Amino acid sequence: MCPLLLVCVDSQVTIISKKDDPDEWASQLTPYYAKSN
Repeated sequence: MCPLLLVCVDSQVTIISKKDDPDEWASQLTPYYAKSN
């Protein structure tokens, strides 16, 4: 796994903790998982 990917995911997790919007968080995370596969 690429460490940069983990940084991106961690950044998204920080955003969800602030916005408290699981649906939007999931929709933003999806592209990262798609790129990693």
